[in-house]
Amino acid sequence: MLTKWTCGNTISESQASYYGDTNTYSYDLGPNGYNAVGQIGGSSGTSPVGSFAANEYGLYDMAGNVYEWCWDWYGGYSSGSQTDRRGPASGSDRVSRGGCWDCGAFHCRAANRHNDTPPVGFNSNGFRSVLPSGQ
Repeated sequence: MLTKWTCGNTISESQASYYGDTNTYSYDLGPNGYNAVGQIGGSSGTSPVGSFAANEYGLYDMAGNVYEWCWDWYGGYSSGSQTDRRGPASGSDRVSRGGCWDCGAFHCRAANRHNDTPPVGFNSNGFRSVLPSGQ
């Protein structure tokens, strides 16, 4: 069954670092405001890796904390049924996914895609190095 997040169809700040807004998103269980896990010295920001449970693949922080740059170029998908959808072969903007500590629950959904122009950097963007199995 498909869900909005690996944790189900609702999300709370005990599961990811994002900006809680229960008045806007019915699936946001809050609490409202910045996640206390990322509060260091009174300022909001990213949370330490592993602050929340891993997903079913053993990966941490795939929802919230920082947007993750993806290899795909941003653009429309081709029509028809697809597995492992890919964006266009080239472009100027890359896809980023996963939401961040400074955005609402909507942005943390697995289906949500953002576009960012490399090499622009923000305190809400990151990347994850991934190698094929066995390497």
